[in-house]
Amino acid sequence: MSTTLAEEKTPQEIGTPGTASAPGLATFLLRLVFSLSCVVVAFLDSFRAIVTDAAQGVGHYSLLVLFMAAVLLVGFDRRRARALDIHDREVDYIIGGMAVILAVTVKVQLLPRFAEWDALLRLDMFAILVFSFGVSSLMLGMRSTLHFGPGWILLFLYNAPVHLLVSVTSGGGWWGPTMANIIGMSLAVTVAAHRNIPRPVRAGLLTLAIAVILAVCVWYLADASRITKQIPGVVATATVALIVSGGKPQRWSIRRREPTVKNIRPAFAAVLAATVLMVLYPVHADSTTQTTVQRGPSTSFTLEDSTLPGWQVTKYTDYGWAGRFFGAESSLTRHKLTAESHNPEWDVDGLVRTVAVDTLRATEGYQARTFGDETLYSTLTGRRSEPVTVALGHGISGRAYTVLDESDFLTYTKLVFEWQPEGDIAEKITVIAVDDHRPEARFPQLAPSVTRMLAQVATILLRGNAVTVDNDTEYKDLDLVTQVGRDIVSAAERKS
Repeated sequence: MSTTLAEEKTPQEIGTPGTASAPGLATFLLRLVFSLSCVVVAFLDSFRAIVTDAAQGVGHYSLLVLFMAAVLLVGFDRRRARALDIHDREVDYIIGGMAVILAVTVKVQLLPRFAEWDALLRLDMFAILVFSFGVSSLMLGMRSTLHFGPGWILLFLYNAPVHLLVSVTSGGGWWGPTMANIIGMSLAVTVAAHRNIPRPVRAGLLTLAIAVILAVCVWYLADASRITKQIPGVVATATVALIVSGGKPQRWSIRRREPTVKNIRPAFAAVLAATVLMVLYPVHADSTTQTTVQRGPSTSFTLEDSTLPGWQVTKYTDYGWAGRFFGAESSLTRHKLTAESHNPEWDVDGLVRTVAVDTLRATEGYQARTFGDETLYSTLTGRRSEPVTVALGHGISGRAYTVLDESDFLTYTKLVFEWQPEGDIAEKITVIAVDDHRPEARFPQLAPSVTRMLAQVATILLRGNAVTVDNDTEYKDLDLVTQVGRDIVSAAERKS
């Protein structure tokens, strides 16, 4: 490896006089603009989704990443770090190349594999960060890139699952995402604080305190549902910046650091090739949150004893934790329905069939789609069949699939359909039948489990989708769940 040793020097600011020995401004800006353009073009579909989500008041984590990145960029760039001009030029290519390859692999291979999970894991945002790190290393060099090292670490650690966990722990609804955003911005301020601040933690705690006070004021003095959940954290960050600067914020200009990558042609070719490749593999349609929701009945659906002719409600369960996951005033209920008479097409031994109907009424439809069909069920780790589309009448269709639970040696047939009867309120209905026809048959339980979720993600990551797919299945109870689904749709239409 070739090593360059030069005297210690301070990075120069763009536009500062007396910088004739520094690289040309045009060269520096050209590399910077090219790098940013490649990142945007490679993930144009993801950035479009961010804009759409922002317009709808959702996509809290995606916006938070952009705000945190801006705070970290300004904070670290203003630090007058002095370092010896020592570097191994090959390291720029090795680490940068590996990061770009990893980003391509995530988008091309992992995103389709985790299509159902992407709204939850936001692997596209992870790929954007990795690709940005790699492009920066290739175009500007590792020394300039690692100047922002703690900022990169924070962005990778405060990821979508952590943001969701903080949100749920904070109570969900409006408060949950707001607190998750406030904590993220406070951490960004803490990490990015200047060295001339005696205790950077104070800046972070001050940001946290101001943001919480603003959130409380919004909650009690205004209609919180109409206030963007990013506002308290962003306003608090700007306030702390003014306080730290004594009310006189200094003009910020990007400090021009001499790129350590001298031979730019290989790096240029590698970044351009990776960008073109990722453009050819857009984010999977099922992994976005822009799924079109069916317009069903004009009023919300409520399952009661007399709702479905020929069925009797034998058990009712209300899951009180739904509000933390799907927004305030959301509800998740389960009705056990038992047929009033035997149907030989559903059972040959003279047994009456029992099904479970889970009804999710989510005040935040975005969250309902984020968790998918299986994430909250105890059958999460089971083998799923390919879904089939089922027409339920009145323009409503559902998706039916089977789940093989190898731990209980049971197969469940599920029919899932959703509609949006009013405003932003979404309703998802799941009809479940089990191949054990006895009255005491065991149905999958609804219970959020981070451990089970992470185990399934690790399984798919290490072994691929094949271990979660059942390619040899029989839809033995498809007629049963389809009939119940059609009865529900008809009852809902009659009510509306």
